[in-house]
Amino acid sequence: MITLKTERIAPLFCGLDRICGLAVVLAACAGCFPATIQGTVENLQGDRLPGVVVEVRETGHQALTNARGEYEVRYEPGEINLRFMKTGYTGGRLEMTIDEYRPVLARPVTLWPLPRQKGVHFLEEYRYRAAGVIEPERFESNNLGTVWGLERWTDVQVGPEPYIVAHRLPRNALRVYRMEMVELFVEDDWGDTQIVEVYTGARLMPHEAHYIDEAGTLLAIDFPEGLPPGNYGVSWGALQGETNIDSRIWIFSVLPSEPEPAEEDEEDEEEEEDGDNVGEG
Repeated sequence: MITLKTERIAPLFCGLDRICGLAVVLAACAGCFPATIQGTVENLQGDRLPGVVVEVRETGHQALTNARGEYEVRYEPGEINLRFMKTGYTGGRLEMTIDEYRPVLARPVTLWPLPRQKGVHFLEEYRYRAAGVIEPERFESNNLGTVWGLERWTDVQVGPEPYIVAHRLPRNALRVYRMEMVELFVEDDWGDTQIVEVYTGARLMPHEAHYIDEAGTLLAIDFPEGLPPGNYGVSWGALQGETNIDSRIWIFSVLPSEPEPAEEDEEDEEEEEDGDNVGEG
């Protein structure tokens, strides 16, 4: 009869239990590390934005910025795409690659405010101001043929180098014109020729346009050569009679730069000083 010495076997099983238990603990703690992304969201002025929805596109994990514009959202290692959404603002996007579970501090994200209405606007001191808007008329003239133009102008005026954006309008078919007044010889209902003065597109202005947000709701319009003082119109085919995008034209006037204050003549100042010194001593 063989007698087993259990006192030698028991420690072996005990050691295995400890190893297995440690493996279970390590496996369980693999997801215990703080795998979160922390960051802030702000507006153009640098003020923090509360109530912004932050979503990890790959996993659907979401968070909401607090009263200080701060957020913390979970993620899984790999390619990370964060989306930022708030009513009344452009959407935001942040991409990064994270290879392991660890806390990550993201760079601040800036969201642009959206104008309340569709159209062309000027961003001035972080506020939008709308351009004048009107539908051009069609004129049949004896001297210039068919002309699309305006019989009245707007009182909207901007300074040199305005920052212009278009809200809910596409980049394609965008045209910016320098507007000039022309005289048209138009026959009235009785066959008499009348002179009608209208504003119409005289010259296309070179421009560049790019979307500020991923969704393409806010379009920035830049002018590499600037906009000299004068009258301008922004349209999407309205001055050609095309109405499939929008039948209106947005108009405004660019004012000349204010002249710099004249510097006082140094010689005049010296003469005044000399005059003040007469009789002293």
